[in-house]
Amino acid sequence: MSEIVLESEQPYATIYQYFSSKEDIYYAWLERLIDRSLGGLTALTRQPQKKLVSEYIESPVRYALAQLIENRQTLLALFSGMPLTAPMMAELMESKTLLWMEEALGSEFMGNMPPNFKENLLTAIRVGNGYWLQEALNHKRDINIERESMQFAAIIRVLLSSG
Repeated sequence: MSEIVLESEQPYATIYQYFSSKEDIYYAWLERLIDRSLGGLTALTRQPQKKLVSEYIESPVRYALAQLIENRQTLLALFSGMPLTAPMMAELMESKTLLWMEEALGSEFMGNMPPNFKENLLTAIRVGNGYWLQEALNHKRDINIERESMQFAAIIRVLLSSG
């Protein structure tokens, strides 16, 4: 917390008024990052020129990878400083991503899908979250957004189409 106080140039009392620990600050930052990223994905998926299912999958994956690269150093620093926050992060990402997917696809679309579609969607989200976490922690590896998005989108398509 001392580092946060020094960096933010705010008194301890002000920070403790809103956050009881550095984990609370991390959680709030992460929630804002996810909300901002999902807001960007919403705008991306509502673009009328997207017609192919592969575009609806690849575009969000590409966007998520770009967000990861943009915030990679901060995520790495936070994971290194607070390794026990990974499960909390996974739960937050899963719940927010699932809500976003249901909203983005719409209830009519979701209602017309096979009964196991939502289960497969949740599996795809969990696979994605594990992938993003691994990428964030592997700071030595360069990410080729185009190649990675196509490969990961292929995995998601397989998961969503499996019976």
